Amino acid sequence: MSIVYFPKIYPDELVSSVLARYYAQSGYITYKNADKDIFVSGHRKIDKEFVKNIRPEVIEQLTRNMTFEELLEKHTMYPYYGRFLDKDRRDAAYEALRNNDGDYLKLFGGNNTKKTETRYMRYCPLCAKSDREEYGETYWHRIPQIKNIHVCHIHGCYFENSEIPMNSEADAKIKMAEGCIPETYDVSYSKKPVQIKLAKYVAAIFESPVDRKQKVTIDKFLRYKMSGTKYLSVRGEYCYYSKLYREMQGFYNGMEELENITQARMQRLMSGDYRGFEVVCMTAMMLGIDMEELVTMHVPRQSPEKQFDQKVKKLMDKGMSMAEVARKMNADPSLVRMSVTITQKKKAKGWRGGNIDNNNHIKDWDKLDELKLEDVKSTIEDLHGCRGTRPVKVSYYAVGKRTGISGYQLERMKKCNRVIEDNIEPAEKYNARKVIWALDRLEEENKPIMLWRLHDLVKLERKELVEAFPYIKQIEPNKVEIIKELLYMEDK
Repeated sequence: MSIVYFPKIYPDELVSSVLARYYAQSGYITYKNADKDIFVSGHRKIDKEFVKNIRPEVIEQLTRNMTFEELLEKHTMYPYYGRFLDKDRRDAAYEALRNNDGDYLKLFGGNNTKKTETRYMRYCPLCAKSDREEYGETYWHRIPQIKNIHVCHIHGCYFENSEIPMNSEADAKIKMAEGCIPETYDVSYSKKPVQIKLAKYVAAIFESPVDRKQKVTIDKFLRYKMSGTKYLSVRGEYCYYSKLYREMQGFYNGMEELENITQARMQRLMSGDYRGFEVVCMTAMMLGIDMEELVTMHVPRQSPEKQFDQKVKKLMDKGMSMAEVARKMNADPSLVRMSVTITQKKKAKGWRGGNIDNNNHIKDWDKLDELKLEDVKSTIEDLHGCRGTRPVKVSYYAVGKRTGISGYQLERMKKCNRVIEDNIEPAEKYNARKVIWALDRLEEENKPIMLWRLHDLVKLERKELVEAFPYIKQIEPNKVEIIKELLYMEDK
C-alpha cells in the first residue's frame, strides 16, 4: 500500500485520533476499505489508547518526525499505565507495545476499566475551541482520558463526555473528534483550588518522560518520603494506612476524585500491590512531594529502618544511654531497645541479612507468619469485644502481649502486621465499641439504661459519646435510637 497523504499529528493527540482523521480526510468510500489499509488484517477493533496491529507503512508515517518510543510517550496512554510499574513489568509491556501486538493490558494490570463501567472519550470544550482556532479542527487529546481526573489543567473547567465509548468492543470504528465534539457548549468551571492544582500536578507528571531504567518501586519511594512524618513509625517499619487515608479524605474533601481513594487501596499502594497512576499522584501531592521528585524517584540505598538503627548506634557509641537516645530521637524507648538488640545480634553472628530469633536461630518468617495469622485475627476479635468481653484498643503491643509474639517478630511477619494495621481504629470508633458493650451489659443485667450508668461503665463524657455516634450507627444500628434518646434526655 502506498500512502499519498497522511495528516500531521498534533500535540498530545492520541494515535487513534490521527488515524481517524486520516480515514475521514483520505476519500475512503467505506470504513471497511480504510480498515484493511490501516490494520495488519481487516476488521481489527481499534485500541483507542494505544498502538496495535497497525501496518508498517502507517507506523512509518506516524514516526516520520519522531522515534517509536516518543510516539508511545507522547501520543498513547503508555505514561498513565506504565510509569509506576516495577521495571520488569514495565519493560515487558513496552516490548509488547513496540512489537505492535501482544496482550500488554494484562502486563499493565490494575488500571483496566471494570466490565460494568462505561467510559467515554472526553474533551475540554475550551481546548476544542482553541484547536479549531489554531488548526481549523479539534482532535482527541490524551490528558482528558486520564481516569478519575475531571478538570482541565489549562482552563480549570470540567471535562465533558462525548458519545464515543472508550471500549473497542462497544465501538469498533475510529471516529475523529471534529463532528463528535459540539461547537457550542456551556462551560462549567471548578471552584476548588485543590482540584485545579491536582489537575496541573497530574498533567505535569503524565507529560514527563518515563525513565525505563528506573528500578525504585513507588511504595519504597513513598515510604522514604514519609520518613519523619506521622504516617510512618519512627523506625520506619510500620506505615499507618488508616491515618494516611483519613488525611486524604480531609485534604481532597468535596472533590469527585476522592471516590477513587479507599483505605484498602492505600494499604495496597504502600505494600507494593497497587500502582494506580491517579492514586499515586493524589497521595504524592498531599504529602507535598515535588513533581520532579516523583518523576525521578531517587531514594537512599539504606531503608528508613537501617538509617534509624545506624543513628541509634552512633549515639550509643558516643556514650548515651538508651533513655537519652530515645529522648534525643523523639522515639519510644522500646524501639531503641529493639534497634540495639538487632544491631548486637547482627554483630555477634556476622549477620548477612537473615532474621535471628531469641535463640539465635534463623527463622522461616513466612511460615511463622502463616502459622500465627489466625491467632492474630482471633485476638483482634477478642480485643474488639465481639465475644461479649469489654473492648480493648487494638495495638501492636496489645496483640503481641496476648499472642506471645514480640515486636521484633511482628516486624518481620507481613500478613500479621497488615491485619493489625487494618484494625487500628480512631479513638471515636474504639469508644463506640465500648458504648455498645456497656449497653449490652446493662440489658443483660435488666438495669434501666441511663446516661450516668453508661458513664460509670465506660467513663465517657457526653462530647465523646456524640463523637462516637457515627461509628455506633455503623457497627450496631440497633443501638442508634437508644443513644439518641439518651442524648435527648441529657439535653432536657
